[in-house]
Amino acid sequence: MSAHTDQNPEPITPGRALSPELEMLLQQPPPREVPGAFRSALRRKMLMPGLIMFFIGVIFSIVGGIIVGVMFPWQVQQDIKLATGAKAQGVGVVTNFESTSYQENKTRVYKISYEFQTPDGKTHQGVSFQTGGMVVPGSEIQVEYLTSDPDINRGIGMRMNAIGYFILVFLIFPLIGVSFLIYSIYSWRSQWSKGIRLFSHGALTQGLVSSVDKTNVRVNNQYRYKISVSYMSFETFYFAYGEDVARASQWQGANTPLRVLYNPEQPEDAMVLEGILKN
Repeated sequence: MSAHTDQNPEPITPGRALSPELEMLLQQPPPREVPGAFRSALRRKMLMPGLIMFFIGVIFSIVGGIIVGVMFPWQVQQDIKLATGAKAQGVGVVTNFESTSYQENKTRVYKISYEFQTPDGKTHQGVSFQTGGMVVPGSEIQVEYLTSDPDINRGIGMRMNAIGYFILVFLIFPLIGVSFLIYSIYSWRSQWSKGIRLFSHGALTQGLVSSVDKTNVRVNNQYRYKISVSYMSFETFYFAYGEDVARASQWQGANTPLRVLYNPEQPEDAMVLEGILKN
């Protein structure tokens, strides 16, 4: 019988001892009942990576949301209307000139308040922003306004928003945050389903640790290591920290066989039980 479909492998001298109940259960042919001990171990194994991804998503979402919420150019709709609609020009009188807290290329952004009259004799107010340059209250400026709604207006050569539209670039941060949140939930559900499915319906074989590689990820001042395990003609891996890394290195040096559950229909779909179970 092909090794890819072997449902009754040779007894394995394990890298990690299991409880007698789990040991007996693993020797049963599929489908197996998934015990609570395995569910708990799988949940613990998935907890840290899932939380890391989730909290990264939360941080990006909150910080990005605050930045965009505070600095978002809320006048963008009026700006678009003025840019695309029928416009007229008039003369505005500056009523106030003040400095804002914003800078552009190290130059202060100023807020100019003004009022102007339309041909029907009505007076309208407006606010525009410009970078640098003093404007004395009482002086005149050129104003353009939407003929159908003169309250949508701006000083010519000025803008409606204090910081322009470059702030829209920061939309990438809440988008990244939401992407991390979605991915963390999807990844958790995917790995959980895979673990339950393989325990219930997977075939048991043995594998050997082929490499122990340090990654750039650190949690609680400990580097995460990628433990690669070869089985049959395939390879899978799991991540480990601290003592589990030293243990994996010992298994590699001693050629200690590890338990691998794999999908007989797709043998590359597998998990290493020693990477999940702790007793």
